[in-house]
Formats: sequence, C-alpha cells, structure tokens
Amino acid sequence: MSAFNSVLLKISDIGRIDLADKITNCESQYAGSPNYLPNDEQAKLDIATKVIIDNLGRKWRAYGRKLGLPEAKLDHISQKHPNDLEEQVVELLKEWRKMHKAEAKTDTLIKALRSCDQNYTADLIQTELEKLKANGGQ
Repeated sequence: MSAFNSVLLKISDIGRIDLADKITNCESQYAGSPNYLPNDEQAKLDIATKVIIDNLGRKWRAYGRKLGLPEAKLDHISQKHPNDLEEQVVELLKEWRKMHKAEAKTDTLIKALRSCDQNYTADLIQTELEKLKANGGQ
C-alpha cells in the first residue's frame, strides 16, 4: 500500500470524509485529465461506462479489485456514497480512468466484468459497441 493510500485510509477511518475528499480532489488536479484519449476510444469508454453504471449493482467492489483499485480507494468510495450504489459505481469508474489515463481501454473493462461473472453486462457493452461501429463510429 502506498503512503498516500494509507494516509487516505487513516483519515477515512477517523470519520474525516471531508479531508479525504479534499486530498482526492488535490490528487486529481495533478493527475491530469482522461480527455486526451483518441475520440474513438473515448466514445467506447463513454458507452461502456453508461452500461456498467446501469447494470453493475452490488458487486462493484469485486469489480474494482479486478480493475486494480486499492482497497483503501474502494473503502473511500463506499464511505463517500454509503447509500447510493449508482454513485459508488460512477466514482469507481472515475477513479479507474484517473489511474489509467490514456491507457484506459474498453477491453479492460469488459475483461474485468467477465472475470467477475458479469457476462450479461459485458455482452451489453459489446452489443452497444457493435451498434456504434455500424453507425459509423469506430
């Protein structure tokens, strides 16, 4: 566990979610924006993100682990949005994209879904991507 993650976990443990949020916001200012992805991959990720948000459900933590998010980050997401499953998934995907920046790929999201036995959601993404391709997208 990195020093940053252990500090974030300690702050979350003492109930200072406000400080954890400030730290996360500062980190994101220096992490860069995921918007420099090629347009075709950005469009694919946007589609995948929407499908995952609509369908993932309570297994979001297992999915986050498959995507490589640290346990402290998952705990922070859970505490930040304790009663809002959709927001937990939104935050999970936002953190994953921040971690991977230009390396973020739709195929990674699909593989992680399949490894969590979320095949229906993975199939929905692939169906939507096929529609995009048929309509002239990449």
